[in-house]
Amino acid sequence: MARSPTRRSTEEVKALLTEAALEAFAAGDFERTTTRAIAGRAGVVESVLFRHFPTKNALLAAAVIQPFERFLGDFRAAWESSNERVAAETPGVLIREFIVDLHANLVRRREILRVLIAAAASDPSVAADMGRQLQPIVAALTGISSRYRPGELGGRQSETDIRVILAMVTALVGLEEWFVPGIEYDSLIDDIASLLVGGLSARRIDTLH
Repeated sequence: MARSPTRRSTEEVKALLTEAALEAFAAGDFERTTTRAIAGRAGVVESVLFRHFPTKNALLAAAVIQPFERFLGDFRAAWESSNERVAAETPGVLIREFIVDLHANLVRRREILRVLIAAAASDPSVAADMGRQLQPIVAALTGISSRYRPGELGGRQSETDIRVILAMVTALVGLEEWFVPGIEYDSLIDDIASLLVGGLSARRIDTLH
């Protein structure tokens, strides 16, 4: 007697669908990717997909946004608890470690990052959500920096500096082929770290005089 096919658990089906969704979003345009195509990649019919994820945006959240948010939370927590490291290192060494750590973590999530960038371009709510999720990272790095330079790196200007640096690292990972093809990695990281430690304000041209 032939055995009946093994029934997949709900979690197994969801895992198949989120993996298929990430692959489909990364392979093509988010807006043009259909739920039918995602279901086909997962080896299920479209009605099964809708049973677990009522919309394509729900799939985007489960496959891309939520994993990235968990990464940001874990990354922030690790650096907020780094008091011993902060006390032991010079500003330049610590900031370089932060950039190397952030870069390495983003590289491991390059596919998700690129899907997020594409999705944010077509859906303002995705961009707004990522902005909210990045705020604690900005606050954590501002706090670390202000321990070295109290009064200088605790205000609005330092937050601008830090956001620009984070944008640099994100672009380095997400758009590497555009901006830094063939540039030596260690030299690039050193330059970014030096820019953050020095502060953009030290290089600002006063246009009012």
